[in-house]
Amino acid sequence: MDASIAQLKKEMRRRIEAQRAALSETERQVRSAAICEQAIRYFWDGRDAGKAGPMADHPALTVLAYFPFRSEADISPVIEYCWDRSIRLAAPKVDKASGNLSLHWVRGYEDLALGAWGIREPGERAALLENASEIDLILVPGMAFDRAGRRLGYGGGFYDRLLASLGGQGSKTPVKASLIYQFQLVDEVPAEQHDIRVDTLISENGVIAANGKNP
Repeated sequence: MDASIAQLKKEMRRRIEAQRAALSETERQVRSAAICEQAIRYFWDGRDAGKAGPMADHPALTVLAYFPFRSEADISPVIEYCWDRSIRLAAPKVDKASGNLSLHWVRGYEDLALGAWGIREPGERAALLENASEIDLILVPGMAFDRAGRRLGYGGGFYDRLLASLGGQGSKTPVKASLIYQFQLVDEVPAEQHDIRVDTLISENGVIAANGKNP
């Protein structure tokens, strides 16, 4: 990695993390609820706004989601929406030895355990998702994003490797979306050629970018 890009990423992570940490728990929950409401309306329940969301009539929707940690926006309402409506939900599990993520079906909170770094992830009872091509929508965590879909992760490269592995060899490519606080949207994320972009960004203010274009 270019040293100047590495330094820019480090500084941006520090700045955004400080902004997230400065939120009170009340403000975090209020903002998170608004983010989740926007996401549910956009992907599934758009009829409330006069039109169906892009996945509202999908016959076999499968979502890959993460479980929020520390000051991340709390996307639990989206996860619970999926469970309540029998939308299949999977989640990643960190393999620190290989540096990769394995994917597992999660049917409820009882399928979770505390994993690497104290993050909730699939436990031993969660069955392996063997065919990643089943995924229609992947919710991607991150620290900062821009309107071109560039994403600044946490530095481990777990999601970059996962996203690079999806949609190859003629398989369908899942929609990649990130649910973020509005202040996580920056003018430009320092990125390299191998960094994977997301398709859609949704904040408490609504859908703010989709493939670099206004939705």
